[in-house]
Amino acid sequence: MREREAAKVTATQKNGTIVITLTHSLDPKMYDLPLTLKTYVPDHWKNATITGGPTRRQLDIRHDDKGNYVLYQAKPNTANTILQP
Repeated sequence: MREREAAKVTATQKNGTIVITLTHSLDPKMYDLPLTLKTYVPDHWKNATITGGPTRRQLDIRHDDKGNYVLYQAKPNTANTILQP
């Protein structure tokens, strides 16, 4: 819970992709679990691929009142996570 409360997430759209940065200032030896993130994606995306470090996988597009989104896990204070159609 403390890791989630201390987390800072930024999302930047660049060249048709979304770059996610997840950081926190807590001791990484104690707080290194991945956090589940929800990111809204453009309506024209029919599917999404996530790349984080060496991992690359398909994500299901979901929908709520605010639009289309994806759910995924990301580790804080590591390389950026990239979402792309």
